[in-house]
Amino acid sequence: EWGDLWRESVQGWVREADGTKVWRPIVTTTTSVSNWEIDTNLGMVTGESACALSADRLGTLLGSQSGAESLRRELASDRQIAQEAMVREAVARGAHAVIGVNLDYTPLGDCLIVTATGTAVTLRTAR
Repeated sequence: EWGDLWRESVQGWVREADGTKVWRPIVTTTTSVSNWEIDTNLGMVTGESACALSADRLGTLLGSQSGAESLRRELASDRQIAQEAMVREAVARGAHAVIGVNLDYTPLGDCLIVTATGTAVTLRTAR
């Protein structure tokens, strides 16, 4: 059953619980947005998150099913943090969408850096 979680992921014009309409930026890996034209390119935006991941800890996590699940949850959380930071930067520039989004994972010492990168754009109705 899908439940109500889809409401949190809806993008574009969304009606909040109090009835007000708000714009949730569209975030996509593609370089275009269906039914919209790109009006202004506002430049690259990024968001990062760091995950403490020593070799010993990684071995422990991967050594059991519960550890592997814990690692998946931690990586999912770091992806979310990176994407939210990227979207905040885009919104601060006045973006309606972030296109061409890419996620990268970079080991750095005992950390894994998760980086979300995309292009902030404004949109206009397709002609």
